[in-house]
Amino acid sequence: MYKTRIIIFGFFFFLFMPLLAHSLVMIYPEDKTFLKGPGYIILKGGSQPSIEAVVVEINGLRSSPIDISSSEYKAVFKDFLILQPEYAPGKNSIRVEGYVQGKLVDNVDAEIYVLSDAYELPPDGYRPFVMHVTQKEQLCTPCHNMNPSPDQLALSTVDGNPCGSCHKNLIAKKYVHGPAGVFQCVYCHDQSSRPAKYKVKNDNDNDLCNGCHLGKVREFRDNEFVHGPVAVGMCLICHDSHASDHRSQLHFEVNDLCMKCHERLEVLKHFTQGTGKGHPVSGKPDPSSLSGRELSCVSCHKPHGGMTQQYFPEKVSGMMICSKCHTK
Repeated sequence: MYKTRIIIFGFFFFLFMPLLAHSLVMIYPEDKTFLKGPGYIILKGGSQPSIEAVVVEINGLRSSPIDISSSEYKAVFKDFLILQPEYAPGKNSIRVEGYVQGKLVDNVDAEIYVLSDAYELPPDGYRPFVMHVTQKEQLCTPCHNMNPSPDQLALSTVDGNPCGSCHKNLIAKKYVHGPAGVFQCVYCHDQSSRPAKYKVKNDNDNDLCNGCHLGKVREFRDNEFVHGPVAVGMCLICHDSHASDHRSQLHFEVNDLCMKCHERLEVLKHFTQGTGKGHPVSGKPDPSSLSGRELSCVSCHKPHGGMTQQYFPEKVSGMMICSKCHTK
């Protein structure tokens, strides 16, 4: 009978050990997810036992112990810790250790992939991180309003709108998309989507963007030749939907953006003249620009389409385009 009790107790101990052992939770990022741009680490210390300090190791580099045990800390952050580490592009290994009275009591590991730019695709085996599902939102409710009303989502300030507390850095750039700048996130994101909330309302960029940019739709239809990404509705291949440090919310400066697809033009002379020299595409003032911009690809080629196969702004061919800037 005594042995039976020991066996039963041991069975239930091992059955519930996973629930008891993991006091430390890494909310973000999750193992085998990929990140775009700067990332965070969001940790929850738990109470069984209550973590007093954590050590974070990224790609073999360990931090000093980070104390989260003081009453002052707990009053503001409870048992959460949010860090913004410098991840390297590509694979990153993360290990977080939780300590009580200087002794290791728990640890959690993750391997993530950080995309180097907007054009890189993650390797097989990595998935996007999805935050707004019930289980994860429940972890955040002590500090955040995870079920805002339509009126609250309509508020236009970073302090008033519930999205602003976590996502304000998305618009901390020089050029900001209008709806994002006033936190009208639900223009594009669906609060009622399930199982994950706030999915983009339409997976087709063209259909989503055209809801507001009707003037661009008419412009595209008037072109005899349409740039490939535009023709298939891939607005976001060039434009960031929230904000960017480049004009028109481009992912890169104009020429750098064009070279992402037209890389052969980076090593070839562009439009060789009689002198054998290529026409400059940067570093010179653009005579046709009223804003004093430099020459770039869009000085001669319209980015969305045009009346010629080269997307010239007027229906001209060959050297007729030169008269746009050159009078003789």
